Amino acid sequence: MALALVVIAGIFAYQHFASHTTTPVAKTRASVHNPSTAAKPKVKASPAAAVHHHPRRLHITLTATKDCWVQLTGAGGATLFSGMVYAGNSMNWTEGRNVTMILGNPAGVKVRVNGKNPVPRRSVSMVQISLHAGRVH
Repeated sequence: MALALVVIAGIFAYQHFASHTTTPVAKTRASVHNPSTAAKPKVKASPAAAVHHHPRRLHITLTATKDCWVQLTGAGGATLFSGMVYAGNSMNWTEGRNVTMILGNPAGVKVRVNGKNPVPRRSVSMVQISLHAGRVH
């Protein structure tokens, strides 16, 4: 029953937000990056930059290769983001608490949380992912 409600809500939200609008609902640290208009700095990776401890924050990066509806909900149930991320765009969030992410088209995005991919392999339909601060994914 709950899964059916999530699917119905996702379909409704996808159709509602398909008009090329993305509206952050609550305050959160998020940024959109369009690689076609931004300068591309050269970054060198160093071995010292590798994280070997459990980070206290969630550093979430989502890059869309195809249009995807995304919803990010905080631990208290507040909607942090709900909208479309269009192919070629990226979004970044930094959260200090657990969050839930719902992806309408998981095959159309690349997600990294603290450097790891939390999306189940070969996911092609809507997926809900629980992300926990302080835990390696």
